[in-house]
Amino acid sequence: MIPLRTTRDCCYYHRVNWRQVSAVAIRVTRQARREGLAGEAFGDRVAALAAAQGLPAREEEALDDLLAEHSAIQPGPRFRLRAGYTNGRHRTTAMLDVGVRRTIIVRWRYPS
Repeated sequence: MIPLRTTRDCCYYHRVNWRQVSAVAIRVTRQARREGLAGEAFGDRVAALAAAQGLPAREEEALDDLLAEHSAIQPGPRFRLRAGYTNGRHRTTAMLDVGVRRTIIVRWRYPS
């Protein structure tokens, strides 16, 4: 499949510039990791870095959804040989349609 170079107008998710959003998400989470942050401090720093990016309103909202604990793409349970994920199926489809091959996921680790 040849990736689309422009957004489509069929739905909210296909109107988002996912190339830009995914690039920013990767950049701000890497920055917070380089700073050695974890837990709530990590989330607060990522939110502050994301807000400072100056994205258009739609992309800023999509970035917030991608980074938020309640709507982030999360690995799901493994079914047979394929891993699934929770949240983001429509977002992921829209990302793949425009050629995004890397984005962030949230993997929760609970204390022992």
